[in-house]
Amino acid sequence: MIAAFAYAEPQSRYNLAHVEMRARRSAEAYRLNGSKSVVYLAPWATHLFVTARTGGMAGDRNGISLFLLDQSAPGIRRRDFTTVDGVGASELYSRTCRWA
Repeated sequence: MIAAFAYAEPQSRYNLAHVEMRARRSAEAYRLNGSKSVVYLAPWATHLFVTARTGGMAGDRNGISLFLLDQSAPGIRRRDFTTVDGVGASELYSRTCRWA
């Protein structure tokens, strides 16, 4: 297993509490909606640790949960790129991605 940590978002400006990605519970699973930026090593990862908001508003310190996702799950789109220091990274997009 190779895991990448997806915590940064385009508008967060290094504020770890500014999480806009939402996780909503349905009958049998959570559904994640949103995006993550500059996820280091994501092009090679098999799994992702993803922060998503289960309560509160962006900027609140409470209401953030951590999900472990299989990167091959349906609903994840990835745009890979190389950072200026030569490390592989990705932008991640999830629309109604379902995690049990």
